[in-house]
Amino acid sequence: MAKLHAVALAMWLWIGQARGYVVKDGNCTLSTKGLPVVENFEVQNFTGKWYELERYEQNNERDLECVTTSYRSSEPVGMLEIQTRGFDPSNGTYVTLTSIGVFEELSNSTGSVAKLTINAGKALPAAAEYRVVATDYSNYTIVYACQPFLGPDQSVEGYWLLSRTPHLTDQPEVLSRVNYLRSTFFVAGHIRRTNHSEELCGNEPDLPAIPQSIILPPPITAPSEEDTTPLNAE
Repeated sequence: MAKLHAVALAMWLWIGQARGYVVKDGNCTLSTKGLPVVENFEVQNFTGKWYELERYEQNNERDLECVTTSYRSSEPVGMLEIQTRGFDPSNGTYVTLTSIGVFEELSNSTGSVAKLTINAGKALPAAAEYRVVATDYSNYTIVYACQPFLGPDQSVEGYWLLSRTPHLTDQPEVLSRVNYLRSTFFVAGHIRRTNHSEELCGNEPDLPAIPQSIILPPPITAPSEEDTTPLNAE
């Protein structure tokens, strides 16, 4: 029976990976070893709207296109609101997902380290680590997330490449930096590109204005199509 259970679990994990998930042995501390994180993080320069260009497929973003992520800060209490919005071509509707990130380290003199703990309610069953791996604030951002999976000895990873515009800049230094990080720290075979064509995304309705209010955090509990070519500008 134990052997049968192990085989079933292995098949389940393989199916999850084939659909875009990246499941690793080891907890998130091991998975993030050596992974860069932005220090002296300039929160106000980072906030605003970003277009998602690539991602590891996620259960809460399954098959979404035209995806954007907007960040809003609440510096007095060291938090960041993360609002992701995407179009589901299967039913013609937009989906909005909101999560709250709490900075793990804060410094009033030098800025924050861009590493947060996020809680997305039903979208994520456990609190996840969320970090900005690299950004120049005006052209690109690479984001990584990690959360426990089926216990403390496995983890599921997330990867997102974001841009201020629907297509990445053609600046050589940006392309070089993005391709280096992408090929060094992430699994190219699990990366899927996000469609931002005018035909598909041109009729996106405007979001209502964001109210000017302090973001209050939810309770955060303790954790209880293949593309291997370098990225080029569109």
